Amino acid sequence: MYAITYLSGHCGLNYPSLGMRSNLIGHIVLTNIGTLGFDGGHAPLAPPMKTIGLICTGRINKKPVVMENDEIKIQSMI
Repeated sequence: MYAITYLSGHCGLNYPSLGMRSNLIGHIVLTNIGTLGFDGGHAPLAPPMKTIGLICTGRINKKPVVMENDEIKIQSMI
């Protein structure tokens, strides 16, 4: 499947019977850098992989949050 995806996306070959078109847009990558202890970060896009978006999630921290009934609670937030 990887080889067919490569031939379709990078070489422009169509495989309609497998649902692969040569005009695919790209990939979105989700990565978790919070496990490394970072609160957030920026990562470069990878044009050879046709990456169009990258989402970096950070470390989970406890922060005070005002709830709907004006009550303050400690919540886990990224």
